Amino acid sequence: MGYDNPSGWYAGGFASKVSLRELDSNAQLTAYGGYSRRLESGLGWELGATRTEFLQAADYRYTEVFAGLSSDNFNGRIYFSPNYFGQSARSIYAELNGAYPIRERLRLLGHIGYLGSFSDNEKLASYAATRFDTRIGVSAGIANWEFNRSEER
Repeated sequence: MGYDNPSGWYAGGFASKVSLRELDSNAQLTAYGGYSRRLESGLGWELGATRTEFLQAADYRYTEVFAGLSSDNFNGRIYFSPNYFGQSARSIYAELNGAYPIRERLRLLGHIGYLGSFSDNEKLASYAATRFDTRIGVSAGIANWEFNRSEER
């Protein structure tokens, strides 16, 4: 659920089921907010923050701040967390996302991300070891709805 104000401010949140190594099942709640503007060139920028809580693992909660740039079919963000997964370690996550129009309401989606840690904390290594992630998918628009299907690696 989210809200976008015409002035550029936005806020929202979502809930999802996650699997953590210590728990078979857990609920994740994430709230986000920020400010974005589009420049005359068509390029956009944004600044914001997220807060993630785990209902059965409160010690793993963390906050991230981010900055991003966007165009019609591409966007990128850099996130920084001073206490990633509650492990007293700083981390950075960078992502690039793209959409390629196939037809009027059908798009191919792509994502690549990089997670890195600024800490020697051994416990953190299992959560924020340097790694890349990728995702590819399709998006179809029907009336006022958009449906996505993606595969993550």
